[in-house]
Amino acid sequence: MIRIILVLLFFFSNIYAWEKCLYSSIKDDELLTAFNDCAKIDKNQKLQIKQYHKSNIKFYDNLTCIYVSKKTYYYHKNGTSFQAVPFDNGCDYFDENKLARVIINNKISYVNKDLKIILPTNFFYATRFYNKKAIVCNNGIKKIKDGEHFFYRGGVCNLMNLKGELLLKENTTFEEVSKLLK
Repeated sequence: MIRIILVLLFFFSNIYAWEKCLYSSIKDDELLTAFNDCAKIDKNQKLQIKQYHKSNIKFYDNLTCIYVSKKTYYYHKNGTSFQAVPFDNGCDYFDENKLARVIINNKISYVNKDLKIILPTNFFYATRFYNKKAIVCNNGIKKIKDGEHFFYRGGVCNLMNLKGELLLKENTTFEEVSKLLK
């Protein structure tokens, strides 16, 4: 019985263990630097940072991108965080509408630079807004690797405006919706 309790304690104490992270460090001339035992993801999927690291992070407009567990996270100076959609080896860029994509419960939502949710969605994939429209998709979209980049095919997709309204009467493939953005 004691063995079982010890095994369970060991298992549960390591679920939310402090992990290695990577961020722009003030003490390292703002270089992207790796640190051991600096961050963890809690049960609510929020990023927790040790106090020492909070004071060492270089923030840009109160926001930074931190890498933990092979994922990217937006981290605001006020402590708010969201898993970011990865783009170009970092967090997603803010688009022309000052919105960026984050992942909440495996679905894409859009946040502003204060990390306030501006547009929650129920889609597994969504592009950045371009001319106030984004491609949103569920079911069957395929991510295809092409060298160091990816592209998408198939899926059940539509166009969405900044109000979250779908613009096409019928869903179609990613390729077909993409043609409408040009």
